[in-house]
Amino acid sequence: MPNVLIHLIRHAESADNVKRIWAGWKDSPLSNYGMNQAKALGSHFSTQRIEYVYASDLQRAQSTAQAIVSAQAPTSSSSSSHTPACSLLTSQDLREQYFGSFEGQPYSAKAPRGGFRAQGGENKDDMMVRADRFVQELIVPLLDKFEGESVQTAPTIIAIVSHGIFLRQLVKAFLNLEGGASGQGAALALNAGTTSGYALSNTGYGVISLSLATTEQHEVIDVDALEEPHSVVVPPRVERQRVKVSVAVLEWNSKEHLSGVTRQKGGIGSMAHDPGQKDIRTFFSSAAK
Repeated sequence: MPNVLIHLIRHAESADNVKRIWAGWKDSPLSNYGMNQAKALGSHFSTQRIEYVYASDLQRAQSTAQAIVSAQAPTSSSSSSHTPACSLLTSQDLREQYFGSFEGQPYSAKAPRGGFRAQGGENKDDMMVRADRFVQELIVPLLDKFEGESVQTAPTIIAIVSHGIFLRQLVKAFLNLEGGASGQGAALALNAGTTSGYALSNTGYGVISLSLATTEQHEVIDVDALEEPHSVVVPPRVERQRVKVSVAVLEWNSKEHLSGVTRQKGGIGSMAHDPGQKDIRTFFSSAAK
């Protein structure tokens, strides 16, 4: 049984997706259709107990992640039925690729991708730094708490809501924990050593499992036993267990939750979602009272 299941989720459709413009760090709200996608995603995950929800700090990712949090059942110890079981944590490291001078430009402008960098923007190596930092600072510490535990009744489930291009680098950061793909991971990539095959639809998600397996014992320096930091005396050594992380990509671009979601007619679905705007059915039902 894996210790951790990671759901990597692309945000719902944004207003800038509809406009077909380069919006890396440009902060775009969800479209009305995108909000319905997010609600369907939240409903889909409502039967799973998600313990941690991380999202990019851009609103299209935050709104999608909030739909997941809001749909989670409250914990039994919660004093309010409206208090979800988890909270939303945001990170700038989960942002989309920054397109520099191409931000806000139409797709026809053909912004540089991959290893190339637009003026003032990022390339894949820059994104990889952010992806590795997120995994090492926020995910690896969670794995550390499982070290030495003999019993875990169910895997810890984590949802990460980010952006299409950046998520390809985040997949690579997770696979690097083991030193490469395992399970179906290698088959999902189009070419060895690349993650170009890891495309996601809006609210499409992938599932990655992380499993800990203790391997051989090895000697490490017992730094706590050192009397002086720069002592020339050979320091004492203690036996420690080396823990190996096994990583597998279980599924990718799952979107069964969208089967009943349709775009509103008359251009309404493509408009930017306004949280303060009432649904027309709500308006007429209120007027009838």
